[in-house]
Amino acid sequence: MDRIIDIVMAVSALVISVSFHEAAHAYAAWRMGDPTAKLMGRITLNPIKHLDPVGSVALPVILSLMGLPAFGWAKPVRVNPANFRELRKGDIIVSLAGVMANLGLAIVTGLFLRLLFLSVDGRQTFSALQLIWRMLPFFITFIYLNLILFVFNLIPVPPLDGGRVVSALFPHSYQAVARHFQAASLALLIILMVTGSLDSFISAVVRPLFIVITGPDVLNAFIQMRYGMG
Repeated sequence: MDRIIDIVMAVSALVISVSFHEAAHAYAAWRMGDPTAKLMGRITLNPIKHLDPVGSVALPVILSLMGLPAFGWAKPVRVNPANFRELRKGDIIVSLAGVMANLGLAIVTGLFLRLLFLSVDGRQTFSALQLIWRMLPFFITFIYLNLILFVFNLIPVPPLDGGRVVSALFPHSYQAVARHFQAASLALLIILMVTGSLDSFISAVVRPLFIVITGPDVLNAFIQMRYGMG
């Protein structure tokens, strides 16, 4: 039963996170002059508008069943850079909007938990607020997942957001080459992620970010609650 709950929490956290990510892309594109995503109804937090059956549901469930971190994606937002008022600036801002949304979600959730622990002693707080106590694993998963999406998508390889930023900074000839290898690059990154080859790098960045955002009390409380340690 606990395994099922863990999977539901992981998939729910992913769906919320990728929906915010894509909605941020859509909103940024609209603000930069491109109405394409807005006309397609993508400036919304409604997950149904963003879900990809494979990337948002099937893959994270399979990864969770395999004991691997839940990971996935939503339907990419369609953008027409030709509509941007400033092409290079628009490319960069729209590309960064998604990852900044994920970082923002992690920070807001982390600050909420920090304030909760600072209000009174952590154990007493969660004894008084049973719902929050039961939701702590979800909050932990949610923060970690958003930080993973933040770090992973900033890898400067197309078609990831980091790759698009790099492409926008380079001449058009580089962009043409980058677009040609987008599918192969993404497939390689997914393979490396699933096999754990990128795990050490991402963990090395995500773990200290998590501690900075939440403080050590939150993680210690989670470990003590889940594993009876601490």
